[in-house]
Amino acid sequence: MKSGYVVFFVFLLVSTIPAVDIAFSALFYDGGGFVLQNNRPVELFELSVPIALGFCGLVIFGLWLGGRLNCRVIAGVNRRVMLLTFGTLVLGPLLAINGILKSFWGRARPMEIFEFGGFKTFSPAGIISNQCSLDCSFASGHTAMGFWALSLALLAPRRFRRQAVAAALTLGALLGIGRIAQGMHFLSDVLFAAFITCGIILWMHRSLYPEEYE
Repeated sequence: MKSGYVVFFVFLLVSTIPAVDIAFSALFYDGGGFVLQNNRPVELFELSVPIALGFCGLVIFGLWLGGRLNCRVIAGVNRRVMLLTFGTLVLGPLLAINGILKSFWGRARPMEIFEFGGFKTFSPAGIISNQCSLDCSFASGHTAMGFWALSLALLAPRRFRRQAVAAALTLGALLGIGRIAQGMHFLSDVLFAAFITCGIILWMHRSLYPEEYE
């Protein structure tokens, strides 16, 4: 929870001081493009991880639905497991990030703005813009999918949970940094996606598993 507050504080700082977004992206810009722009291995990683995680979510939902139809629990996937995983996948990465923010916020990507050789105007994270009409920069869908792995990590046995959570957060961070280094997202895009996704997951986990917080 403390780490979540830190992420939110940093997001507020970046939103309040937009120059931080520009300065951070500039670390990955060499004058001719972003350092990981058109990097095939990175692109494959960023393509495969969301697909694999999304497939996991669908499998879990399928197991739960099959169990409901057959009046039994299949592979341990009960209602709580389904809501923590598939439910948060729908609420976070699919609805909040991709369905609402990326579709309606209108923020241009770093590689599209004047500061980095593009032709569009930079807009701070907290302001709705008209610089993009579809699949926009705010917030990062790839990052949200990476951090959604936290929902799976929270189902790990207690003795392995700390390591599983660390691995999930590392995955999300790697995807986020990769997207910034490609010029596809600003730091605030990544931070907000992480905060929203992890916040929804932790809220759902606390609601479904209150005994683990006693």
